[in-house]
Amino acid sequence: MNAGSRHYIDKIIKIQLFWIIVLFAITVTATNSIANEIGLKTGPVKWGAGFGVGKNRSPDSDDIEFLTARLSAVFDRDPFFPYKPAKWLRWMLEAQAGSTLGDRNRFIASAGMLVRAQTEPTQWLTIYGLAGIGFIYTDFQVEGQGLKVNFNPQLGIGADFYEKYYFQVRLHHISNANLHDDNTGINNIVLHAGIYF
Repeated sequence: MNAGSRHYIDKIIKIQLFWIIVLFAITVTATNSIANEIGLKTGPVKWGAGFGVGKNRSPDSDDIEFLTARLSAVFDRDPFFPYKPAKWLRWMLEAQAGSTLGDRNRFIASAGMLVRAQTEPTQWLTIYGLAGIGFIYTDFQVEGQGLKVNFNPQLGIGADFYEKYYFQVRLHHISNANLHDDNTGINNIVLHAGIYF
């Protein structure tokens, strides 16, 4: 790949990342506006930004490593339903975009919703489990993978430090739930780190 083509691809990836973040922010803002109109007190408890690095752990798939930028919003109630959950329960909306690493850099983007079940926070530490699902677009397909847009269930654990920093380890699955005859899944281990603001 020549330098001009590489520059063009990098520019496209940056534009796509920008629009994913804008759409995520619009979605959260619209949810808050609707809630305020009908008299609900809701909204993100905190916003987060960070990065994720992942590696494919599927023996039948190509070796894939990737890096993503991440924007998230943590709610103390479900942003779509007007009820107050248990105080140990949180909801997260997130959007990510990035690229595979190695010889062929390919675009990745995802958005999803997760449930966060947490311990009682101390002055410096909160530990929690995560489970959720979303959608992911990958600008590549492994052999036997029928679609580029797939479901993305996730399961993980995490820790917040001083209510300012976070670190998470997630198991990350990509498949189309048999919406296509070819449905080779991809399993990843993903490390996330970032800050709240």
